[in-house]
Amino acid sequence: MKLTAAVDRGAAITAEIAKLKTELDSCEQIILFSALLGDHVDLADPEREGKQYFANGNTVTVPVVFTSDLVAGSFAEDSILHNRAKEVAGLKLSEFYKRKVNFELISKSGLAFRREVAATFDAATAPQVITACLSRDKNGIPKSQTKIVWDRATSTPQDAE
Repeated sequence: MKLTAAVDRGAAITAEIAKLKTELDSCEQIILFSALLGDHVDLADPEREGKQYFANGNTVTVPVVFTSDLVAGSFAEDSILHNRAKEVAGLKLSEFYKRKVNFELISKSGLAFRREVAATFDAATAPQVITACLSRDKNGIPKSQTKIVWDRATSTPQDAE
């Protein structure tokens, strides 16, 4: 496949995916509404808490699972959840959760961060701050991201003959 054909086909596929996603969202809303009102049965896994509903189509049946035992992946220190868990688990809580202190980016994007750093520090220090804050892999190499930005595709001008 040539580049031009790959670009055109990629754009067509992206448009079709967006259309299908919108259609799937509508289907899922109807299924979920029926599931909320339908007859529920126990989950297949007896160690889980919750119920399920079987939505029947003409050719397939899809389970809609309502779990009620979602375990928190994390929680803030001294939050209601933390205090409740600490109260009943005591010191053994650390066998299941580790305390972490993280710094989270305040800026909305990397571009905004770079602009804010440039406005805060002098011309010599700003690049050092940015470099120090780059996400790196296990070998210390700055991570990068490559994307094909389909939503910014434009019509290709045709050669006038």
